[in-house]
Amino acid sequence: MNFLSFVGNDEVKKRLGDYFINGRLPHFIILQGEEGTGKRTLGKLIASAAVCRSDAFSAPCGKCPACIRAKAGTHPDIKTVTGSGASGMISTESIKNLIEDAYLRPEESEFSVYLLFAGNIMSEATQNKLLKIIEEPPPGVMFILCIKSAESLLPTVRSRAGIFTLKAPSKEEAAGFLKAEYPECDESVLMDAIESFSGNIGKIKAFIEDKGKEGASSPALEAAVKITALLTKSDEHSLLKVFHPFIKDKQRLNLLINNLSEIFRDASACKFGSDKLISVDRDGARKLCQTLTARQLMLLPEICRKYSELLSKNANQALLVTAFCSELRKAAGK
Repeated sequence: MNFLSFVGNDEVKKRLGDYFINGRLPHFIILQGEEGTGKRTLGKLIASAAVCRSDAFSAPCGKCPACIRAKAGTHPDIKTVTGSGASGMISTESIKNLIEDAYLRPEESEFSVYLLFAGNIMSEATQNKLLKIIEEPPPGVMFILCIKSAESLLPTVRSRAGIFTLKAPSKEEAAGFLKAEYPECDESVLMDAIESFSGNIGKIKAFIEDKGKEGASSPALEAAVKITALLTKSDEHSLLKVFHPFIKDKQRLNLLINNLSEIFRDASACKFGSDKLISVDRDGARKLCQTLTARQLMLLPEICRKYSELLSKNANQALLVTAFCSELRKAAGK
C-alpha cells in the first residue's frame, strides 16, 4: 500500500499496509486522533487504495482512472457522510440512507467505501443504527469512521472495528513535508508554526494558509498581538471586541487561542531568563514579562489550554469567549 503522500504514523501505516496486502483489511475501520492529525486524509487514501486498479503494493497509484476520480471526489464507489453543526454529528437519517445504499452492488470496483466524518461525537441512536450494518455487512463494503476519540463510541461499535490512532508526526518529518508543500512560504514562519503546533500538520497548514504563503499578516495573528497589548491596559469590552470576528469560526478561534498561548509561554520564559522565544509576538511577550509577576504569567498558558480543550468539546463559543476574556483579565490582576 502506497503511503508516500501521508507523513508520520509509521506503525499505523505498517499495520494498514500488512492488512491490505494480505487481503485482511477490516470492513470497519476507525481512525481516531486530535484535530489536524490527518484522519480524513488517511481515510481518503485508504478508500482510494480500495478502488485502485494497480497492485496491492502500489495502491493508490494516483495514475489510474479510479485514482484520478477518487482524488477529484467523483468516484461512484466512494461515498462520504459528513456530520453537521459545531459538533460534526452524523444524523440517524444519514446512516439510514447509507444502509440502503450499501446493499447496492459497486458500480466499477470490487468495493463500496463509505467515509464517515463524525467530528467529536455520535448520538447513541445513530450508533445503534450503524451497528446493524457493521454487524452483518454486505460483501465488498467498507466503512471508515473518522472521529476524535473511539472512547466516545459504544463498546458494541468499537468491538466491530479495527481502531487506528493517529498522532502528529515529528517536527523533523513535518518540516520536510511542509517545505515541499509550501515552497514559497518564508522558512522562519514555517518553522515557528511547526514549533508552535508541535508538528500537527493540519493545524500548521491552517495557520500558514491563514497567514498567507508570502508571510502576510493573518487575522488570528493580528488579534493575538492586540489582545496581548490590551490585556493589562483595557476593560473586558475592548478584549471582546477583538475576539468578536472569531466567535463563529471555530478553526480560527482555536488558532487565536494557540497564538496567545505561545505568546504567554514566551512571556513566562522571559521571566525566568530564557531568550529562546518562539511566538509570533516576541516584543509583546517581553512587555508582558515586564508588567506581570511570574505567578500571573504561569497562569495564562493554562487558561489557554483549558479553553482550547473546551472549544474542542463544542462549548458555546460566544459564552466560551466571554469566560476566557474574564479569566485572562483576572489572572492579569484586572
